[in-house]
Amino acid sequence: MISAVVVVLLALAATTVYVLVKLEVFAPSLSEQVARVEKTGGAWWLGMRFEGLPITLAEPAGGDRVDTLGYGTCERFGGKLDPFTSTRCGYPLLVQVRKRRYAVALDELPRRLDGTCATTTVRGAPVVVGPDGAVLYTGDLAIAVLGPPDQVGRALARIRPVKGAARFTPPSPGADALLGCSPVAHPFAPLASRIAVLRRNPGLPLVWVGPWYAGGRLTGAGRTGETAVLSYASCGRSADLGSCLETMSLSSEAADLRRIRETLSGATCRTFSVAGATGVAWTKDLAGETGGGVLVFTGTTVISLANDITLEEIPISRLEAVARLVRPLPPVTHLAPPRYDTRGLLDACAERAAI
Repeated sequence: MISAVVVVLLALAATTVYVLVKLEVFAPSLSEQVARVEKTGGAWWLGMRFEGLPITLAEPAGGDRVDTLGYGTCERFGGKLDPFTSTRCGYPLLVQVRKRRYAVALDELPRRLDGTCATTTVRGAPVVVGPDGAVLYTGDLAIAVLGPPDQVGRALARIRPVKGAARFTPPSPGADALLGCSPVAHPFAPLASRIAVLRRNPGLPLVWVGPWYAGGRLTGAGRTGETAVLSYASCGRSADLGSCLETMSLSSEAADLRRIRETLSGATCRTFSVAGATGVAWTKDLAGETGGGVLVFTGTTVISLANDITLEEIPISRLEAVARLVRPLPPVTHLAPPRYDTRGLLDACAERAAI
């Protein structure tokens, strides 16, 4: 009896500690962390506030990590207290400063949608530009700024040491790997102008799921071949140098009816309509794995999003929730109805119902 009571008390104590840790009760305050960053040698920042965004995350040095700073209110995804769900916090703008012990390797550079790397210079320093932001190299430091492209460009123009004046020196260890990248003419073009280019070339319809999704912000708009791609990225404390966690990608391309039929063959499907177009959320078994996604049929194109393949079962309800968020990317309010036979495509589903 006494042993049972002890076990219960230990379980309650462990639960209490877990809750307190997850709620960051024992974590240093933001002001304490900022003070530590201000004392860190080699730390860089944008000041206590940048373009109306205050510092809301400050992590000082630890190993090669000089500092990580988040600006603006984070968009939280998942519950802190649920040990079985993925939790993350994406910041509108993130600054990462890292020590470099070795020469820059080509395979560690951020890559564009087509798999290539792009470079520019900011204040005379070499910069690699990726889908989520950019990494500037000076001396033995790599300084990354992650967020919307135009804001990233303005931030790099104003980034400075916490102590002393900004002086950029040639990268050491070397950064010869950057010579294998292509110079880019307009590396920090605003997202709105990138979307405008997509509307003209390849000229495909675009949808989105709102400004944020699952802790990720819409920050990417580009094309690969004849496919237009919008991407959401969550830039948080665990982000790799120069890149964020992608939380959603939406691809718009000419409809390949044979491939769509193969995708839906044998799937559990939920149909819906969005702004004049037809859509379907689907999931099915793939030889021991589970695949799922959402398709929107409009005009002569198909828009694909929420694609996932996992060993775990993907409930159709999860994809239904994504489908309910889909709408035309503003300022467009209407999508053309599909100009191909969707009934024949949907007949390939093993089981079908409306959302």
